[in-house]
Amino acid sequence: MNSLEKIYKLFEDSNESDYRLEKEIGLKRASISNWRRGLGNPAIEAVKKIARYFNVSTDYLLDMTDNPKPHY
Repeated sequence: MNSLEKIYKLFEDSNESDYRLEKEIGLKRASISNWRRGLGNPAIEAVKKIARYFNVSTDYLLDMTDNPKPHY
């Protein structure tokens, strides 16, 4: 699973609407739908926000590890 697939899976598993996720995470409106349509990719700041919201590591989201748990 690549980085975007991991992010989309987290979104799907949350059962929240894109709008609600964007609002909760602090992303710009329509960010998620734009990424899904191939209109750009999440910036590193967005990846950090997504990681914090879902309590996973940025390394996991960036496909540098298969372990989703952050290292503390």
